[in-house]
Amino acid sequence: MSSDNWCSPPEVDAGLWELNDGPVDCDPCSNERSIIRAHTTYATGGLVLPWNPRRRRKAKTYENPPYSNLLAWTLKGLYELGRASGPAELVRLVPVATSTAWWRHAVLAEGEPARRVPRPLVIFTRRIAFIDETNTVINGARFDAALFFYFVHDRARRIRQALRAFRSLTSWHREAS
Repeated sequence: MSSDNWCSPPEVDAGLWELNDGPVDCDPCSNERSIIRAHTTYATGGLVLPWNPRRRRKAKTYENPPYSNLLAWTLKGLYELGRASGPAELVRLVPVATSTAWWRHAVLAEGEPARRVPRPLVIFTRRIAFIDETNTVINGARFDAALFFYFVHDRARRIRQALRAFRSLTSWHREAS
C-alpha cells in the first residue's frame, strides 16, 4: 500500500480551517477521497497548474504531496511561492527526512527558487493517522511527519496562529533560521 495515496487526517483539515477561518484556496495534491476543504482541488496536474487559480492576493495553498516524488513537489511549491501571482501562504504535510535533497531545499533555502521565499516554520508532529485507499484510518504511520508553513505576509502573527491551530498535532517546533 503506497503512502502516495494516503489522505490527510481530520486534525489537519480542522487546523487548516481554524488557521484560515474557512477553506484553503488550493489543494494541488487532492483526490476524490480527500477531506481537505479547498476552493480548488487538483486530482492530477498539480505539478503544472497554477496554485493560485483564483488569483487572490493572499491565497492559501495546502499540499500533502506524493511522498515518492517530494523533490519535484518541493521545487514546484517554492516556485509558486516565488511567483508574483502565486499563493501568499503554503502549508505542507511531509515526512521527516532531514538527509534528503528536497528537505534541504525546503528548509535551508538551497538553490533556486528557495532563496526567493520566506523560511518556513517547521512543526514536527506526533505520528499521525492518515486515511488509506480504503478510507481506513492508519493509526500511526511508520514515519514521523512535519508541517511546513511558509507565510509571505504577517509572518509573526500567522506563526502564532499556526501554532495555536495545530496544537493537537504538535510535538515540537522551531522556526528555521
